Amino acid sequence: MASFVLFLFSPVRRMGDSKYCLLVSQSLLEHGTFDINEYVLFDTATGEPSQAFKNPVSARKGLPYQLERHRKRLYYFFPTGSSILSVPFVAVSLPFHKAPAENGVYVEPNEIQLQLILGSALMACLAGFLYLTARLLLNHRDSIFITIAGAPGTMVWSTASRGLSSHAWGIFLLAVIVYLLLKDRVDETFGRFREIGLATLLAWTYFIRPTFAISILGITIYYIYIKRRIPFAYLVTGAFWLILFLLYSHHLYDQWLPNYYLPGRINFRLDETFWDALSGVLISPSRGLLVFVPTVLACFYLVFKYRNFLPHRPLIVLAMAVIILHTILISSFRQWWGGYSYGPRLFTDVLPWFFLLGILAMKARSDAIRPGSVVMSQWLRGVA
Repeated sequence: MASFVLFLFSPVRRMGDSKYCLLVSQSLLEHGTFDINEYVLFDTATGEPSQAFKNPVSARKGLPYQLERHRKRLYYFFPTGSSILSVPFVAVSLPFHKAPAENGVYVEPNEIQLQLILGSALMACLAGFLYLTARLLLNHRDSIFITIAGAPGTMVWSTASRGLSSHAWGIFLLAVIVYLLLKDRVDETFGRFREIGLATLLAWTYFIRPTFAISILGITIYYIYIKRRIPFAYLVTGAFWLILFLLYSHHLYDQWLPNYYLPGRINFRLDETFWDALSGVLISPSRGLLVFVPTVLACFYLVFKYRNFLPHRPLIVLAMAVIILHTILISSFRQWWGGYSYGPRLFTDVLPWFFLLGILAMKARSDAIRPGSVVMSQWLRGVA
């Protein structure tokens, strides 16, 4: 509750890529379609249909950059996973006349308010899952510490809670996935139903944002390593959701993947541009991860210092691999700075993996300094 209040009443509120996200939710409710042509989109400043656009993409399209046209239908350009998952929330707003559109007319302030409430609620729930994950290995005090460092101290506050960007739903689901993975290592009770649930959650992270494909790949390889096979329930469930997604895309766009998922914006060459981008996403004064979230350095330091005491090493390898591959991916993105945003926005997608590393590093430190441990014995001999 404290996290929700903190996020909700923080002063910065904005919509960028997420504008019209909840209007799609309303369209699904009222018209059963992803097409939002049924609504009138007015410029809230003039009260007239928008004609001039400052954004170059919008100017080229002749409509807001968040939208695209296909066969006279008007679609949300960005992934619609967040829109689908937000349908129940928008349904609740309708009786209170706070929906994104009233009487068929888009009301931007309504959507801003709804996105702030839902984004704050999701990030508060994420903080709760972070605490629950930490409690699987750590005591109450350390769990509270890492929750505070992990939620208000990262892009959870500055990015994911400021509206309903695709990061919000994505990292919330990924936090649940990380909890399930660690719980499986702790009590080894991962049955068939959990495998179905895990595959479903992973599939929806991809529907929300394609960069989560790296986590899907990493967890699948992890499964092969741990269980020496891909569980049948996991494989079938993942295949079901993938086929459903491909059919959805072909039905709406007459192609097997939506435009946003196509790799045209990725530079696959390790040239000078890539290395400039890599330094930018790590140490840039406006986008650098190590500048805005210095606790990442502390996390890696603890992992290295207490490497001999690290529990659940396969999870350490998984988290590190996903983080490294994600760093390479966003450094290959032509717009590596993430557009108009604050701090290392594009690293938001791997925050749950950083949380997991922090939890395991704290556990290693606790084991290393407890009475009777090798490190403690060496320290005592040095003092004597």
